[in-house]
Amino acid sequence: MRDLLEVAYTSAWSTARVMFVLAVASAFSWILARAGVPDQLARLPVFADTAHPMRLLLAMNVLLGPE
Repeated sequence: MRDLLEVAYTSAWSTARVMFVLAVASAFSWILARAGVPDQLARLPVFADTAHPMRLLLAMNVLLGPE
């Protein structure tokens, strides 16, 4: 019971950090969508209907990058 205040503070601080990351990611996603980045990526020749499936997989690996 003595540590309740410290536990509450730690929990609130951790939650605030996670919420900040989510807010920044949401704003960045909105900016990319408004700039038309998904449409521009979809127009790349590698994503055409006639593209070879291995080319598509290679492009996805390049775009997603290393972990």
